[in-house]
Amino acid sequence: EVGRRTAGLLHDIGNMISIIMLTSEIMVSDESPDPKDAARLHQAAKMARSIIDGSLAMVKGARYEFREELVSVPMENAAAVFARQARGKGVSISVEAEAGLPRVRMSAPHIQRIFINLISNSLSLLSAGGRVFMRAALAGDSVRISVEDDGPGFPQSVLESGMAPFGTTRADKGGTGLGLFNSREIVEKHGGSISIRNRRPSGAVVEFDLPIAGPAEAPPRPSSV
Repeated sequence: EVGRRTAGLLHDIGNMISIIMLTSEIMVSDESPDPKDAARLHQAAKMARSIIDGSLAMVKGARYEFREELVSVPMENAAAVFARQARGKGVSISVEAEAGLPRVRMSAPHIQRIFINLISNSLSLLSAGGRVFMRAALAGDSVRISVEDDGPGFPQSVLESGMAPFGTTRADKGGTGLGLFNSREIVEKHGGSISIRNRRPSGAVVEFDLPIAGPAEAPPRPSSV
């Protein structure tokens, strides 16, 4: 369990380090660095810091800190961090949130990690002209979020195994399968559910629901006499 959680932590921090390295390389080679790249660098560093802080809090026994937030914020933050990398590959990332969406009781840094993992997975498989779509809409008492791309889709083995840790067909490219597994854990901590499927004619879809009211409160422990 400790090994798996450590691997998950390193996986998510690795995503941020990749963005920091790519952006810093661009800035070093550019005589007049774009201020937007500096902002992305700062945002990626903050995300890495929040991942570490969150993991240390869990080790110390602290729970997720749930607050009422707009889900569009972590969606847009994650998309912005990957903007330069996507543009370099000729890939577009779009974010669409239904007008008037209510706030969701959630831990925004953890939800942001989901979007980071899913965008990173899509970008690793997309070539020039590829697209990533991120959408959020009301679905009863939940907000339903989907992250889709028009890449090759999930292999049948991944669809059958679900989101098992280390279940990847991209081991030769550094894939670990932890991105989806970590995302499932985070969604379930929020009292939601997550699923994966392929879209037609091609592409992958990850869809998850976040209850507006957040996870159900744990029943109080009986007091000892």
